[in-house]
This record gives sequence, C-alpha cells and structure tokens, in this order.
Amino acid sequence: MTRKTTKSLASDIKRKDVAQHETDAHETNISPFYIYVLAFSSGMCIMAVELCASRLMAPFFGTSTFVWTNIIGIIMIALSIGYFVGGRLADRKPRLHILLKLLMLASAFLLVLPFVASPLVRWLASLMSTFNSSFSFIFFGSLCAITLLFSPPIVVMGMTSPFLIRIIARSGHVGDSAGHIFGISTIGSVLGTFLPILVYIPNFGAATTILFFAAILFVVTALGFTKRKTALLCIAAGVPFLFPIPSMRETPGKIYSTESAYQYIPDGNYQAYWGEEARENMPRSQFTLSLLERKELFYSFRQRDF
Repeated sequence: MTRKTTKSLASDIKRKDVAQHETDAHETNISPFYIYVLAFSSGMCIMAVELCASRLMAPFFGTSTFVWTNIIGIIMIALSIGYFVGGRLADRKPRLHILLKLLMLASAFLLVLPFVASPLVRWLASLMSTFNSSFSFIFFGSLCAITLLFSPPIVVMGMTSPFLIRIIARSGHVGDSAGHIFGISTIGSVLGTFLPILVYIPNFGAATTILFFAAILFVVTALGFTKRKTALLCIAAGVPFLFPIPSMRETPGKIYSTESAYQYIPDGNYQAYWGEEARENMPRSQFTLSLLERKELFYSFRQRDF
C-alpha cells in the first residue's frame, strides 16, 4: 500500500469520524418532546393511510368486507413486522438518525403513492379480470394492491415505537417510557382516524389526504436533522402538491367526479358508457348527481320497474 493510499484512507476515516461526531452531538441536543411528537405523527399517519386505502380501492374492488379484511389484515401484518424489526435494530444500533432516515423514506414513498396508485391498481385489475369468480377478483386483486402500495411504509412506521422506547429508556424507567410512547402514538392514531373522515377526505379527496399526512410526517422527521437539511427537506415536502393527481378510474362519458363523506361519486353520460342498449342494461339503481349553488351534493334516486 502506497503512502498516498494510506493518507487517503486516513482522510476518509477522519471525515467519517467527524460526521459521526456531529450526528452524535446533534442527537444529544434533541429533546424528549421531539421524540413524543415523532411518535404522535407516526401513529396519526398510520391510521390516516389505512382509512384512505379503502377509498383508493373502492373504484375497482368496492368496499366490501373482503376489501376491508385485506386492508386491516395487511396493515396489522406490516405493523407486526415493523415491531419485530424495529426492536432488533434498536438493540443493535440505538441511533435516532437511523430511524429518521427510514421514516424519511417511508414518508417519501407515501408522497409518491397517489401518483402511482391509479396505474398500478388498473394494471392489477386488468390481470385479475381473467378470473371467472367475482370473489377472486375482489379478494386477490385488493390483496395484491394493498400489499404493494401500503405495506412498505407501514412496516417502517411500525418500527417507530420500539425504536423510540429504546432511545428514551437509556436512563432506565423502561415501563414508563413505553407507556408514554404507546399512549402518545395512540392519541395520534385517534386524531388520524377522525380528521381524514370528517375533514380532509370530504373536502380534498383520499389521495390529497395521503399527501397531507405524509407531508406532516416528512416535515416532523426532517426536524430531527441539521438546520440546513431541515430547510431543504421541508421545501421538498411541498413539491408533490404542485402536480395534478391522476384520477383513480377513468369512466367513459364521465362529466364530473368527486369524493363525498360517503364515497367516490362519478356522474356522466351513462348512455355513452353502457352503449346503445343502455335502457335495457341500466343498473337497477340510477343515481343522478346534482351540484347546487351551495355546493352541497344531493342524489335523486330512481328505482326501475322490473
């Protein structure tokens, strides 16, 4: 080994030591309050994403018990994996910056999700359309879609609680630390349950709701880095809001579509959708959407005689 190579290796080692020292110094300055805010934001984002998942699946697979079984089951499996992996990783490397980098990747994944969900679910629905059974189409189609779209970020967010417990329990009082983390995380989950359903989904839609809660987690995670990185990451969190989100389902003859507090609502030219034999093949229940001046949504219901 030449002298130049030795100097280069020594310089790299010194640079890494300095970076590690800066990271350690920054972590020692992070207050317990930030730890609790991180737990709160992660718990809130988990429930918000879970509730929005049903809306993203509805245009293709409906909202039957089969779909909800897949949503709840996949989310619980992903959380379980996150608990196991997070606990192991926390014991081996109890460094907060490791968790922050993972959460940054998870929230970035969610910020991209609304833009790729539509083509991915359409592709899966086209594959599942080869099944002759409606049960197979709905159950296995939604199972694959939910697994691909939601399990990766949920696994990472599941790692948060055991990781944070390990970090704040260094001075003892493990039970008290675990109680605080799980309690605050659960309070965040409660807020993440009510806010999407009562406020964000009816007004902005499920896809934008995912962006909103993912951006919150992204910004909170960014606050754990240095000031320069925090500023750049906070700006990056707003970039997805500048682009239009693709519609989950393109219906031929569609005039207008929106989301209400109840479900995804399409309104269109059903004659164009069903073809010339629309009157003979029209569904039993026809809903006509009316948008009044006060911007309230009403339905006029007509039951066909059979």
